[in-house]
Amino acid sequence: QVPTMAGYVLAGKASDINLARCQYVAEQIQHTHPGLMVRVELQLPHEWPSFCETICRELDLPPDCLKQSMLVWTVEGKLVGGGTAVDFLQVMQDKFGIRVTSMVSVQDPIIRSRAAENLALVEERRRRAQQGPVLADRHRAALERAEAAGRLDPLMDWKRSVVVVEGSQFELRVSQNDLAEQVKMYRAEYGDGYGTVGLARADVVSAVGECTLVLHPKPICHGHCLLPLTQDCEDIQVLGVQPGSDEALEGWFTYESAPRKDGPAAGEVAAAVAVLGGLRCLCTFMLLRNVKDHRFPLDYSIQVLPFPITDKCDPQLGFPMGMVYTSVLEAGVSKLPVFKEFRHLIFAVPDGAGKAEQISSIIEQCKNDVGDACHDGYQVVFTLDWVLFVPLALTQGESAAGLSAELRPQMLDLLPPLNPAALVGVVMVPSVAPTFPERVGATVPLWRTQAEAEGITGEAAKNAQAIRVSSGITSLPKVLLQLYTHKAK
Repeated sequence: QVPTMAGYVLAGKASDINLARCQYVAEQIQHTHPGLMVRVELQLPHEWPSFCETICRELDLPPDCLKQSMLVWTVEGKLVGGGTAVDFLQVMQDKFGIRVTSMVSVQDPIIRSRAAENLALVEERRRRAQQGPVLADRHRAALERAEAAGRLDPLMDWKRSVVVVEGSQFELRVSQNDLAEQVKMYRAEYGDGYGTVGLARADVVSAVGECTLVLHPKPICHGHCLLPLTQDCEDIQVLGVQPGSDEALEGWFTYESAPRKDGPAAGEVAAAVAVLGGLRCLCTFMLLRNVKDHRFPLDYSIQVLPFPITDKCDPQLGFPMGMVYTSVLEAGVSKLPVFKEFRHLIFAVPDGAGKAEQISSIIEQCKNDVGDACHDGYQVVFTLDWVLFVPLALTQGESAAGLSAELRPQMLDLLPPLNPAALVGVVMVPSVAPTFPERVGATVPLWRTQAEAEGITGEAAKNAQAIRVSSGITSLPKVLLQLYTHKAK
């Protein structure tokens, strides 16, 4: 007669293979006999003796039990036989009529794997109890809170398409608004682009060294964060709740956004490295000098883009050009073939400790290598494995796309420098309205002056230098990347 309800407790060293075997057998029996209830108490090996002693005292068990690596008792507190794995398996066979001995042995790889998993699980639980949730859990919990509260305004209304260029995949995102309209909306909310920005305390993921990891309110990918220096934030508190908790901090803190004179400081890179060690992601940074900065005010800090940064790419690679980067790094070269038209440097980060120092050193080395080419600023994308550095040609230097220095200021008012995410395959641009004769289907150059478009010559041409840009430029990722980058030597 099979019992309608039977309850047992399995307790022992988390690494014990006999316990793992009992656990596995119980799970198999439960598939056909849901009345079997088994609770498992896993302990770290060095903590088992004291735990066992406590159980033996509470249940009044015989002294021999102290020598065992596991114990089994009923939910009523009665020892099962001698409390060993053999005793438990025999009871399972007798009660449920299943030939347990032929089901699985302690030598079976699945049992050894289960024992290893048990030990890893207990070690992780202990670490969390001592240090709190891991960064990935904090990030997930903050994201769930923000999405539930409707605080995030993802840039999802942009027209999207996938383009493959020279074997590299790009996701093109074209805004419904032109740059002037984007800037108008930003300034209506944030003034002239710099100043105080309010962020929800509940969107704080974690304090990370000298910085604070915070969800970006206008994310370009799921889980997008920024990493501002904590000293630039007021009234900030780090939310210290367990993932899944309903507890949340109310109110807002302020982030003082200010122009950057140089790239990320050592403390910022160290914080980014800590984040890279806790999340599957990449980090970006862009420094702009000598031009208007039309970016969203929160984009002056290091940006954290969790993988996958788009649903159009392989989740394991993490970003659209993941395979291209992997191939280049495995080949040990310092250039990406798809970027051969403009100056850039890519370096592998050496294995071992000191990743923050190594990444900071690589960035400084790149700045020294390109010299005056980064006079107008630069873009950096990095992971724990590699660093990509691209100097910008915003006011001087030869544009890789052939855009003259005289026309660049006007072009910048239509098409700003791309978000550094473009360097890994996510190209985001404002819309460009077609002009005559493009509106009636005529093919026109990607850009030209009013004088060139209307055939104005002589002295009159000097007063007709307003730029005319074809709307087709927004469908050409390589041209967009080349506009403000230096022509390769």
